[in-house]
Amino acid sequence: MIVCKNCGRKFRDKFGLVLCVITDNGDDTVTAERYDGGDVDETKSKVVSGCPNCLTDAFLIDKPSRYKRKYRKGGHILSLDELVKQDFVYWHDKIHPRGWFLSWQFRMAADNIGENGCIFYAIKEE
Repeated sequence: MIVCKNCGRKFRDKFGLVLCVITDNGDDTVTAERYDGGDVDETKSKVVSGCPNCLTDAFLIDKPSRYKRKYRKGGHILSLDELVKQDFVYWHDKIHPRGWFLSWQFRMAADNIGENGCIFYAIKEE
């Protein structure tokens, strides 16, 4: 997670940031504006990824996440017998508990297992 210490805005990853042009005016002042994709004088300006509110990268800090995943995605589950034995599974990159997939109709479970299916083992992390 990335946090702007100036405005307090939080970003999940770098894709929430915007490109900014920071220009040194030469008289100990700088100006910042959104980058529009045009040419930039590299001798006195630089393009950075910054906070959309503050238009600078000076206040951004990278905070480690407080949460750690308990399971990681494994291989495809190939049979209904293996599916029933699992406590947790990954379905479309999201983890789900046993009760969730046991409530499925047989046809839905059968369609989602196998090499082309979207159900994967959830392997417990140590």
